Amino acid sequence: MKLSNQPEPPLYDPATDRWRRVADLPTARSGITAAVVEGKIYVFGGEGAAGTFNENEAYDPVRDIWQRLTPIPTAHHGLGSAVVQGRIYMISGGPSPGGSFQDVNEVVTTPSATNSKAD
Repeated sequence: MKLSNQPEPPLYDPATDRWRRVADLPTARSGITAAVVEGKIYVFGGEGAAGTFNENEAYDPVRDIWQRLTPIPTAHHGLGSAVVQGRIYMISGGPSPGGSFQDVNEVVTTPSATNSKAD
């Protein structure tokens, strides 16, 4: 049996205590990180048969659509992320598929945060 990355992400609804299928992820991959800012789910990086990705895609659960955004500067997989004051901090990860590591940390400001008024 061959395993592959699947583009069909499930979404958990705590109100119904059920998982449901949502719109396909534009880039099927594993080893991603994800973060939520202002109700949208941002998915970064990852790996697949083609190598390591610098993809940046956002899911809007209200409209059930994905949007491709500007790629992140560094392709990496197995990274972590945290949201602080509307910014997404991506931490470490590897530059090539498998057990690789790097000391790269990046920050992304989401389009909605960029378009909102400064405090």
